[in-house]
Amino acid sequence: MLLSAVEGMRERALDPALHERALALALELGEPLRLARALGHEIRAQAARGRHRRARALALEARELAGTVADAELDLELELATLDLDWLEHRYRRALERLEPLLARLDQAPGDGPGYGPGYGPGYGPGYGWMRPHLVTRYVEARILMGRFAELRLDLPGLLATARDCGNLHEVAVLEAHAATVALRYGDFARARRHLAAGRSAHTTVHHTLAAAQLDNAEIDWHLSAGEVDEALALVARAREALRRGGLH
Repeated sequence: MLLSAVEGMRERALDPALHERALALALELGEPLRLARALGHEIRAQAARGRHRRARALALEARELAGTVADAELDLELELATLDLDWLEHRYRRALERLEPLLARLDQAPGDGPGYGPGYGPGYGPGYGWMRPHLVTRYVEARILMGRFAELRLDLPGLLATARDCGNLHEVAVLEAHAATVALRYGDFARARRHLAAGRSAHTTVHHTLAAAQLDNAEIDWHLSAGEVDEALALVARAREALRRGGLH
């Protein structure tokens, strides 16, 4: 449950003002671990603004700093930042090539506590709690964007089972949304509706998170695929208002 709460809050934790303050403090202190971690967030911030060349330069700088400390979690964080840079540059094939070995490495991460369930590695600990949901989500989304629906039709049940066993409800909600998208691709409206209901059930927070937005998108697709244009437009209006209220618009 705590992992679900942390992952659901993560998208809010990277508020630009908070990030800029953290980066300024890291620069002031000059401590390699803290600075490399702050640069990892700055890589994403620059890439999201379309400043890809600057983001690549920061990635090199962060790696140089990470080389001065022995921290497996930091190494993975910077790998994720580079992956997100590929993603934001729309290099989905390249991102996908990074994802499988990263997931394998995460499963073998030393961690700092007991494992949280099957598929989370023998030493998967709290320090890695946000990484796997992020990677799994990217892994699924990359294959959706590349049209690899047949693979997802086979893999999603296992991914969902692992997320449920580990109690990460944020991950469950996002995967259920994507499972609905895949079901719609095969014209299975009933299965898609079941996935949407399961996703809504898993999304227990009162806040409108990115998981809720994913579920809204999948439900809009459901209405459009069913020819229910008015219902789709009404949901678009409600979803936009919810995003605005949640500061995600």
